[in-house]
Amino acid sequence: MKQGVRLNLQARYTVQIAIIIAVIAVSLTLLSAMHFRSMASEISGVTSDSFAMHLHDEVRERGWILDRNLAPNLAIPLLHLDMRAMREQLQATIAQQDVMFAYVYDVNGKIVHDGSDEVSLYGQNIDESLGWPASKLLRAHQRVVGGVLHVVSPVLLGDKTMGAVAIGVSLDSANAKISELEEDIEVLHSKNRRDELRVAGVFTVLSLVLGSLFALFAGYRLAKPMRVLARQAQRVGQGVFEDEIDIQRNDEVGDLANSFRTMSNDLQASNREINFLAYHDVLTGLPNRARFREKLDELCDSCKEYGYPGAVLFVDLDGFKPINDTLGHYAGDALLCEVADRLQQCLRAEPCQKWCLEGGEAQSVARLGGDEFAIALKGLDDPEDAALVAKRVLAELSTRFRIAGEDVTIGASIGIAICPDHGREADSLLGFADMAMYSVKRDGKQSYRFYEEFMYESTRDRVHLIRDLRSALDNNELQLRYQPIAVSESGRTVGAEALVRWRHPDRGLMRAGEFIDLAEKSGEIGRLGRWVLDRACHDLAAWRKQGIDEFFVSVNFSSQQMLHDDLPEYVTASLERRGLSTSDIRLEAGEDRFFAEADDEVDLLSAWTAAGFEVWVDQFGSGPASLLNLLRVRPHGVKLSPAFISDITVDPRARQFVEGILSFARMVNLDVCAVGVSSEAAAKWLREHGCRYLQGQYLGPELSASDLADYLEFQPADDRTITGRFKLEALV
Repeated sequence: MKQGVRLNLQARYTVQIAIIIAVIAVSLTLLSAMHFRSMASEISGVTSDSFAMHLHDEVRERGWILDRNLAPNLAIPLLHLDMRAMREQLQATIAQQDVMFAYVYDVNGKIVHDGSDEVSLYGQNIDESLGWPASKLLRAHQRVVGGVLHVVSPVLLGDKTMGAVAIGVSLDSANAKISELEEDIEVLHSKNRRDELRVAGVFTVLSLVLGSLFALFAGYRLAKPMRVLARQAQRVGQGVFEDEIDIQRNDEVGDLANSFRTMSNDLQASNREINFLAYHDVLTGLPNRARFREKLDELCDSCKEYGYPGAVLFVDLDGFKPINDTLGHYAGDALLCEVADRLQQCLRAEPCQKWCLEGGEAQSVARLGGDEFAIALKGLDDPEDAALVAKRVLAELSTRFRIAGEDVTIGASIGIAICPDHGREADSLLGFADMAMYSVKRDGKQSYRFYEEFMYESTRDRVHLIRDLRSALDNNELQLRYQPIAVSESGRTVGAEALVRWRHPDRGLMRAGEFIDLAEKSGEIGRLGRWVLDRACHDLAAWRKQGIDEFFVSVNFSSQQMLHDDLPEYVTASLERRGLSTSDIRLEAGEDRFFAEADDEVDLLSAWTAAGFEVWVDQFGSGPASLLNLLRVRPHGVKLSPAFISDITVDPRARQFVEGILSFARMVNLDVCAVGVSSEAAAKWLREHGCRYLQGQYLGPELSASDLADYLEFQPADDRTITGRFKLEALV
């Protein structure tokens, strides 16, 4: 458009008033001014209110979207009480703009996870944390409290309510935009008022009739574009962005109209982006869990209508975490994108193409989160068709990937659920496929499996066992037993390994191996480890008071505990409270649980040795530890796996292997403790070949703290020999 001479509002008033001078009377001028102020104030209010309504509705809609996306992701972790998965989901939500908090709580209204590493709010009542009663809600709900939008939605697995998730979204950004718009309108409104006052002074000397007509005409001309903007603001508030603003002016009103167009376009673009993010994974571009669930609903309806079976394949990558930790998150993201492409390629080939949902492979594959993907299939001739797709996926994902200049290899564990055989609802199918996938994980990975009824029972048993373990920790129902450790040359008993036991009311006495994995996955390993450490330190201090000196206790820590930043301070404080030193406790780190981790974690274990603790590698020879890592960590010693010791008296190859380890240990100045010594012949052979410490049934069974104290008091400090095993057995 051709631009003419620019005149501001004041100049326009002056020119028009000069043309019709001597025609405006004072009374009608004041009436016109009052009319103009009333209209401007009303229009400004409508404009501000419309924008405020739209921006607040946008924040509420964003809150619903975040909550609807998060709640389904937490169903399975909440069922399994998988604290790590819940933390990842909650932290991913908290990291988003304007999200102040995200909590997941159980059906009793107790917070299960708050997204922090420490879970500092665990067990608190959600009503107290939010400041309003939310724990009994059975449906999604929103409430604004103190400038924060609280969004609460139930977490469902099928028809069962597992708990709920609460998200807090700050309204500060929306309020700031509203304030900015109100200030702009107020500035324009104030300027118009000042101009009108100046014009009124001139109008008082002008003609009554012509002045009145001009005032009405000028008021109409000024108010008309404002009315247009007010109507357009209302339309935008209703979500209609297509209407054009027919205001072409080269003054402040034109500037406001141009700003309004820009803001409307930005809101339209944001709305499109929000809609995309609500149903797609940002990294891979695949449908996300929310979109996939909608597709599953359509699949279930189709199966009911046409009678052809459908399937859900739950794909979890094997070996992704080491690659992500070693090569970095950028490489991990690149690998996930490659996996997404390969999954779609699998479905493009015949006969898989005909089983894709409407929209092709791009709508049949979804990323559920992390390294989890899902595939939906329809119109199967036989459920085994799903197995054919699973085999193709396994073959495709087992082929090498080229990531960040490195060749990497991963695998996948796949669970399959069939509609309608296994379920007729989207949530049930996805949950059953997830259970089948976990069954594959437990049995060795890199395979597929159809859902079976026993998997649900197994999952329920694990949930009950985790609940019982928490109760046992709360009520101090665990026991600590000790297995003596002796010097092979003298036979002198110099220490014992602390072994945690749990006398379950229904399952009887359970060894650590039967519930340690559950403790780690449920997040209770920290509490369990601290209980073992505190109990061992308590028993050591009691033995010191009985005159039992020069005696240590070995405590086994999982990798999760060893790598926790505050554990060294906790161990040191526990020793100091009881007058003990770092030499009184030996720390054992399982080879199969630690040495497969990243370099920084190996360095952290080295820091333990530098702090004065004796660090031993447990189950040496049965896991993935490399000699390079062993030299880098420089532990005090290694404990040979019982699998080797049990055969050294009958298997020449076992003897050669153990002899090789003993020779290597002597060369690098490592002590060796043989675990599982069960005969005098084995003890003699180990002593002759330089194994320093012995541990096992030959020295006696596991003992309680009091029974071990009786034995140690019976044997003087300079004569605690293995000949005392007969007296040891008499105590039990």
